[in-house]
Amino acid sequence: EGFETVDLVLKVNGETRKFPDGIGIGAPFYMTYSIPAGIYKYFKSFIGLHPELNDPDGEIIFEVQLDGETVYSSERINDFTARQIEVELKQGSALTLSTKSCAVDRFALSGQAVWGAPILEK
Repeated sequence: EGFETVDLVLKVNGETRKFPDGIGIGAPFYMTYSIPAGIYKYFKSFIGLHPELNDPDGEIIFEVQLDGETVYSSERINDFTARQIEVELKQGSALTLSTKSCAVDRFALSGQAVWGAPILEK
C-alpha cells in the first residue's frame, strides 16, 4: 500500500526511452544469476539513473561480476544520460549485477538504478 508502479525509463541520446524489459533497483544492491558456462559470449544492457526517481545529488556505480571477479565497473554515474555496455562473459557461470552507492554513508540509498533491456548474447 502506498506504492505505485513506475515505468523503467532512461535518457538515451537526450530522449526519454521506456524499457519494457529491465531491472529497476536501489543502491546498494546486487543480484546473482546462474548461467551455463561457455554458452553466452556477452552481457549487454543500457545502464543509468532513473530520471524521475533520483536525487540530483545521487551517484551510483554499476558493476558486473563473473564468478566473483569484477569484469565491468562504471564510472560514478551522477547524470541522467544512459550508457550502453557490452561485457564479455568467457567461461563464467555466476553473473552478478550490482549497484553501489557513492554516498558518504555507503549503506544510504542514493537513487534508483536501471538496467534497461539486459540480454545474454551467444
